[in-house]
Amino acid sequence: MMCLNQTNVQGESTGPNQHDTDGPAHRREWILLVDDSDAFRERLARAFSDRGYEVLSARNYEEAMHQAQEKSPDYAVVDLRMPGRSGLELVRDLKGLDATIRVLVLSGFGSIATAVDAMRMGAFHYLQKPLDEEELRIVLAEAIKAKGLVINSDAHVNQAVGRR
Repeated sequence: MMCLNQTNVQGESTGPNQHDTDGPAHRREWILLVDDSDAFRERLARAFSDRGYEVLSARNYEEAMHQAQEKSPDYAVVDLRMPGRSGLELVRDLKGLDATIRVLVLSGFGSIATAVDAMRMGAFHYLQKPLDEEELRIVLAEAIKAKGLVINSDAHVNQAVGRR
């Protein structure tokens, strides 16, 4: 049985941390949600938590970087326009912190140039608001598959050169 780690809007844990559940072979995946809209962030947090993800939540760049340094999430959903430092800066710095994180960028004010910039900074995908949750689910599934391919590829390379 899986036990969810409940989080509040600020991303603080309100229950036991069950990063590993169902034994060592099954590791719960962490997702960082970054958006200055509390209602939007809370709605996404509920949806991802209901699907079995451990959810971290942040309103801005500073909160997001703090959360990422503490928990090293597998995925991030980042709004480009937030008060203070931009989502593009956050994408760059999240990737600098952990190159394996898969970042999905959201924007209600997007342009082709902004999407290209986000991808250059290391974003996995770019979606425009208003967000279709089904589209986000599909894109996240692609990110999970791509992350698995990278991890498996790294393991094969390490095995080929004799590293474990």
